[in-house]
Amino acid sequence: MSIVLGILWLTQQYDIIVLFNDISEKNQNRIKWGARKHSNISIRFIRVCEYFDNEKLFVDQHLSVETYYRLIIPEIMPAYHRILYLDCDMVTDHDVAELYDIELNGCIIGAAKDIDVAGQVNLKQNNWDRYAVEELKLASPYDYFQAGVLILNLELLRRTASSEEMIRLALSRSWRCHDQDVLNMVCKGRVHYIPQKWNTLMSWQEPGRSRMDILKMAPRKLYEEYIEARRQPYMIHFAGYQKPWDVADCDFAEYFWEYAKNSSYFATLLSKCTTTLSEGAVLRSSLKNIPVLRKAANRLLPYGSRRRELIKKFDYNLNK
Repeated sequence: MSIVLGILWLTQQYDIIVLFNDISEKNQNRIKWGARKHSNISIRFIRVCEYFDNEKLFVDQHLSVETYYRLIIPEIMPAYHRILYLDCDMVTDHDVAELYDIELNGCIIGAAKDIDVAGQVNLKQNNWDRYAVEELKLASPYDYFQAGVLILNLELLRRTASSEEMIRLALSRSWRCHDQDVLNMVCKGRVHYIPQKWNTLMSWQEPGRSRMDILKMAPRKLYEEYIEARRQPYMIHFAGYQKPWDVADCDFAEYFWEYAKNSSYFATLLSKCTTTLSEGAVLRSSLKNIPVLRKAANRLLPYGSRRRELIKKFDYNLNK
C-alpha cells in the first residue's frame, strides 16, 4: 500500500489517494471513517493491479504489482501535475502541505538523500559506491535518494520517461532496490534534496549492532542533519524490518502509538502485540516505555481478568 496526496493550492484541501492491491471494501470504509470530521480531507482508493489486468502496462513474472506503484503514478493520475508520494510505513508529525509547497526549482523530483546508503558507501559495504556510479550511472554515490517520500513534478516526469519505459527499465535486470533504483536513474541530475526531517529513518536494533552504526559513517554534514532531524522529526519512516506494530518498543515507536490510539484499529494493534507477548516474544519493556500502550492495555486487559493473568506470565510490566 502507498499513499499519494494531491494538495489543492490556497484552500489546503487534502486529496488522499491510497494505492492498493488487496484492501477489502470494509477496511476502505473504516479508513474513510477516520476522516469523517474533516471537511477538507478526502480519501480515495485506487486498486493498482487493475491497470495490469487490463494490459495497460507491461508486466512479467519477475516483479510484483506493488513494485510498480511509484512508477505508474504518471499513468494512473493523468490529470495531476504535482503530487506528494508517501510510503505506508510512516508517521507524519507535521503538516504535509509545507512539504508539498517546497519549490523544486525545475527538478523532476524532491527527495531526501539516503543516509543509510551513504553510510554503507563509507563503510565499503555491498559495493554501493561502484553500484551507484557504474550501474545506476550517478555522478556520485552520495546523490542516491530514498524514495519513501517524494514530491513529484508529474509533467516533467512524463516528458522524461513514460510509466511503460520506467517499468521496462525495472524489468531489464535485477536491481537492488527495484523501482527506487529506477527513479534514481531516470531523475539523476534533476533532484531537489529535501531535509532529513521530512524522511527520518528509524534505527533498527539487534544484539550487538544497529542501523545507527551505519548512519554515523555517512558524510559529517548529512549525519549532523539527520541527528538534528531525530530531535524533532516531521516524518518518521519505519524503513526496514522492525515496525512498531510488530516490535512495540522499536525506535520512534512512541510517535506511532500516540497516533494509533486515535485509530479504530488501536484495539487490533494492541491485541496483536499482546498476542505476540503471549507467544514469548521479547517485548518486555514495551508497556513500560510507551505510556499510551500501557494505558490501553489496562483497558483491554482489565485487572483480575483471565486474559490479563495469562499475559502476565509473559510480560512482567503487567505485574506492576
